[in-house]
Amino acid sequence: ERDIPALKAARDGQLVKLSVLPHDKTDNSSSFSSNLDSNNQPSAKDKEPNTPQEPNQQLVIDNELNTTQENIYYQQEYAARIAPTIRQFWVLNKQPQCIKGKHYSIKLEEGILTLTRKNGKKIADIPTDNSTPPQGFDLNESDVQRFLELQRILNNHIELQNIQKNRGLER
Repeated sequence: ERDIPALKAARDGQLVKLSVLPHDKTDNSSSFSSNLDSNNQPSAKDKEPNTPQEPNQQLVIDNELNTTQENIYYQQEYAARIAPTIRQFWVLNKQPQCIKGKHYSIKLEEGILTLTRKNGKKIADIPTDNSTPPQGFDLNESDVQRFLELQRILNNHIELQNIQKNRGLER
């Protein structure tokens, strides 16, 4: 969570410096002289390879968490960007149980519009009302661009309807 502003800045092409959490680098073993037994032979402990596994494992875990957090952030952002379009499209189509298109399908289930790709993969859950945020699962920038284009088409359609309605009132 602490890196989200930096991730946003990096996404926008800005250089960022991520803060590093300090790791405990103290050595819990005793001094060098105590690692040798009384006849100055190395102990069994000294014969084990000295590999810094714990810090590396922690870095892998931290990277996985950051990647997961970043993915969740982008999925939520993408879902929030397309949700108004999905809702508007559904309403303009008289709120059916299912809408099937060339690339996507929308299915209404218990107040949630489930968006799936043509291959059946679920990519978003969009609540029919604005009280609950939408959830993205496998959305990408291409999906967002398609829905922004749909929004443009819907806006043009509504504008034409309004023009026709106003012309009808003028007569």
